[in-house]
Amino acid sequence: MVSLLLTTALLTQPPVFFTLRGAQAVSVLTPEDSLFVWPAGTSMTYISATPGGQTILATSSAENRVYVFSASGELLRTIPVGQTPKGVKVSPQGDLALVAEEGAGTVGVLDLQSWTRVAAIPVGEMPHNIAFTRDGKTAYVTVQGSNQIAEIDVEKRKVTRRLELADGPHNLDLTPDGRLLLVANMRSNDVAVIDLARWKLLKRILVSPGHHGIDVVPMGDYALVT
Repeated sequence: MVSLLLTTALLTQPPVFFTLRGAQAVSVLTPEDSLFVWPAGTSMTYISATPGGQTILATSSAENRVYVFSASGELLRTIPVGQTPKGVKVSPQGDLALVAEEGAGTVGVLDLQSWTRVAAIPVGEMPHNIAFTRDGKTAYVTVQGSNQIAEIDVEKRKVTRRLELADGPHNLDLTPDGRLLLVANMRSNDVAVIDLARWKLLKRILVSPGHHGIDVVPMGDYALVT
């Protein structure tokens, strides 16, 4: 499994950071097509970056830790988190990160000033990945065990509402205008399109079996599904 992150560190040709799960590493492909591999932990899964791409966070699902690297590849620290961390997302403001702790049924809150896990939000069985709204006040998490999306009030650190989906909500992304949430349901082989203002499932788009990742392009007119 490989998780990939396009950063906004540069306005053109940004570096690409990704996890190498089988190689126990994190890697970066530079705009000059140079490839660097940074030794990391066991079963590196998902990856995220602070605004500007100066600090990189990646989950080790086997070690129950988040590895923190500088943009040059220096391992700065590791942060203990809840059981089986998968998705990790840094807030748009860069002050905190949320971690989907799949084995614990919680979303961990990481303070990026103290670099510690300061809270755990119960969300249900097998949370997998997270997406923030642009203002950082709200986050959405896929809850695979109950086939739901949970909405989190980030400041209050609690779930505010839930929406039932099809089988296996896995990864997710928002359109740039914040109007739609797209969720890849890996077992029912479709993408759910959710109207956030009405908290309503608009439609399900069938895709190929075995899909996992989903990203809305910056212009907002397409979404790419692996």
